[in-house]
Amino acid sequence: MKTLFHIPSHSLTATYHKVCKVLQGNDKIIFDAMTVITQGQRSRKAFIPPSNPHEFKQKHTEIITQLGYPNLLKGRDLAMNLMAEIWAQTVNLGGLPGLSNDDLLKAIIFKTALGDVKIRLTSDLHWAVEWSVSLRVSNVNDTSKILLDVQDRNSEEIVPAHILQLVHTAIQAYKQGMNVSAIALLAICVEGTLRDVLTTRGYSFDKSAIAVDEYPYTKASVSTDGKSYIITFHEAMPKPPEDFLLSTQGASTKEIQVRRVITHHSRNTKGV
Repeated sequence: MKTLFHIPSHSLTATYHKVCKVLQGNDKIIFDAMTVITQGQRSRKAFIPPSNPHEFKQKHTEIITQLGYPNLLKGRDLAMNLMAEIWAQTVNLGGLPGLSNDDLLKAIIFKTALGDVKIRLTSDLHWAVEWSVSLRVSNVNDTSKILLDVQDRNSEEIVPAHILQLVHTAIQAYKQGMNVSAIALLAICVEGTLRDVLTTRGYSFDKSAIAVDEYPYTKASVSTDGKSYIITFHEAMPKPPEDFLLSTQGASTKEIQVRRVITHHSRNTKGV
């Protein structure tokens, strides 16, 4: 699982200890979750759950040892997958006796190498980045939390890394009192996000495009019934004639504006 911010090994183990404390008496759910996430992995030996309560301490130590190597043995991925699975199983069971789901969720939070940035799990199994920001308002001394969902539990990207970097930089600029820079960076984030969303829907940006819509020429025949002109299009139209009547609420005519271009050399009239 990719994260922009480094999570030290001591933070991984600290979170594990907090979760164990909240789940005191429900150790089985930790071991069940560990068994699930290590099954079928080539890079990691499958976890064997304890056969009796006397092995609980040994098995907890085994997990903590693996968490102590965040990069080399992918302890960070292990910790995040384990916490997500613990939460998922708890929710699927409808909660655990004597346990508050809120207390468990509050414990699933990792401190990063940056003191004011944390990574936490949300109730819908998204990993979110949390910033602590002091509000600078006259006669007000308060701290707010900014939460941004960045990945789901399957490492699927919710917010692209480049947008996350811009948001983080904007928040740091705000903390330094550089409000104009912070606003400019957030504006870039909004523009970039909008562009990404439109791209997924088939739209693209062309800086050389003109500001008004252009439509290609289409061939048509012009005739008359003695009183009116009749235009017959050779190519298929976006909507059939019967749909035209529905869109005009049953009216047989609709007023439009037509621009004509006369080409004398071919005696053809082209309308755009």
